[in-house]
Amino acid sequence: MKRFEYRWVLLALLSLTFFLELGTRQIYNVVLPLIRADFLPLGVSDVQLGMVGTVFTMMFGFSLVASGFLADLISRKWVLTLGTLLFSLGIAGCGLATGLVALVVCYGVVNGFGQCCVAPACLSLISQHHVGTRATAMSVFNAGNYVGVIVCCFVSGWIGGLGAGAWRWAFWIFGGIGVAWALVLMLRVKDEPSSSDEAKPTLRDAVRSVVGTPSALLMALAFAMLVYGMMGFNLWAPIYMLKVFPSLTPAQIGFHAVFWLYVGCFAGVFTGARIADRLARGRRAVRIDGAIVSLVFSAITVFALAHTHSLAAFLALMFAHGFARGLWDANFYPGLYDFIAPRYRSSATGLIGSAAFVIGSFAPMALGWMSEHVSLATGIASLAGFFAFGAAVLALLRFLTFERDVLKELCA
Repeated sequence: MKRFEYRWVLLALLSLTFFLELGTRQIYNVVLPLIRADFLPLGVSDVQLGMVGTVFTMMFGFSLVASGFLADLISRKWVLTLGTLLFSLGIAGCGLATGLVALVVCYGVVNGFGQCCVAPACLSLISQHHVGTRATAMSVFNAGNYVGVIVCCFVSGWIGGLGAGAWRWAFWIFGGIGVAWALVLMLRVKDEPSSSDEAKPTLRDAVRSVVGTPSALLMALAFAMLVYGMMGFNLWAPIYMLKVFPSLTPAQIGFHAVFWLYVGCFAGVFTGARIADRLARGRRAVRIDGAIVSLVFSAITVFALAHTHSLAAFLALMFAHGFARGLWDANFYPGLYDFIAPRYRSSATGLIGSAAFVIGSFAPMALGWMSEHVSLATGIASLAGFFAFGAAVLALLRFLTFERDVLKELCA
């Protein structure tokens, strides 16, 4: 197969893998109302159900750095393939769970470790095979995220509504598809070395590139606030919708909880990228400005979501909240890379992502506690404070450290 042809075949393979990874990650969130109904009589609390999401996020965060280094050190193909197989087995195992421990092990540990292996290997392969077409390739790859979440959540909600215990089939079906897809990756993805002969940076070098740059540290803290709000909202939004709109079916909740959010993400990411690319040459801090706007808008919309009882208004706010997230996706990593030399960007991405997801892992359990002791609406509203704090951190960066830390070649 010619190189030109293979790079697009590879992009399709990686995009579909991302489709499955992000899509299956959301199944637990969508069918959580049904799991909750089955497990509450067994003595499982909301805090414990939230802990499942906390364990997943913490496992994902702690393992992210290691998966990136293993992909470079051993093989991107095999880290990607084995990671896909592992998270698919974890998802399928959730369908067999009869108690909390099984959910924690299958969804939290096995699924979490497998999912962390996907993005670093995929992004490295895309950057190697798409040079002049990198922007297009990254857009297609990220689209797999949004489409995967919408499709998997809608189908899972529909399956869950078929009857008692039907939610288990959502895990079995998508887990089985993932196992089969791992075999496709094994057969079709080439096992090849990195195209760069430059010595790879050590972990110590990567840590220094972040810790020694105040703007990068502030970006990491803002990202942690975004992840905290995102993980808390994603997990508990379906339960919240069930409480506020009890007439909705599981399929309708599965659809509405993700469709409007991720359609908003589509609109936000392409709008944000186009605006930032046009203004970046004359206004170096435009990506930081875009990230600040994203967090402020996220705070406003999530607070409003916790105080509306109109379904039409709720769905409009879901779209607006998704638009804010899309703005973040369009601006955060390009903004971060204004402070990190190209040699350290992959490693720094893993380090910052790891820290952010570990901090954000406490959100699902914290909202579960608030659901039991205060109210879930208060828990959802509290996320606005984290988004607002992240915006304040970036404002501090924008006016105090940006000019000092921005890479000199960007100022030329």
